[in-house]
Amino acid sequence: MQTLGQYISNHPIRATQREWARFLGVSQPYLSQILSGTRTPHWRVMRRIEERTRGAVPMAVWFQGLDERSADTAQEAVAS
Repeated sequence: MQTLGQYISNHPIRATQREWARFLGVSQPYLSQILSGTRTPHWRVMRRIEERTRGAVPMAVWFQGLDERSADTAQEAVAS
């Protein structure tokens, strides 16, 4: 499992952050906040990232490090 930042930096196609943002369906400032860790993407954006990266960046990557109770709550929110 890799983070979005790892996916972008390891991707064979080099693109600007603006181009990545367009591909992922978010604004460039929003993508910058996600990549810097100052913002956690909305679950719909997580899902879109997972789909557009063909599963290389799964939604679960943002739940790593949460304690079990917080992870369960987050996954329930995503499922609804």
